[in-house]
Amino acid sequence: MRRTQVTTTNQPSSIQCVEVLIPKILISNSSQTLFRTLSLYSLHNHPVKHDPGVHHSAIFHFMIFDWKRTILNLLEDRKIPYTIVHYFSPDTLYYDTIVEDLSESVHSNDVVLAVQ
Repeated sequence: MRRTQVTTTNQPSSIQCVEVLIPKILISNSSQTLFRTLSLYSLHNHPVKHDPGVHHSAIFHFMIFDWKRTILNLLEDRKIPYTIVHYFSPDTLYYDTIVEDLSESVHSNDVVLAVQ
């Protein structure tokens, strides 16, 4: 087992993300595998809960790298329409509560993670 040191900072992330709107009916009429794949690549591991006025579509957040490399081809191969809502850079890829919990438990700005 090796250890990797990750420093938590308040600097904005340089990772670019995309918010994508996909019709729910086409995801559910496809296969359960498609929904699982979209969820797996999504930043939140599930559709984002958003505006109730968009009840016929699911909204997912993906990193641009995953969007271009995998998700875009997956949707186009299956002829599933999508709408790119916007591009964004998240402050962090982790939930703020997780980062706060980790920094409180270690009592410093450095978090040591075990990587196998």
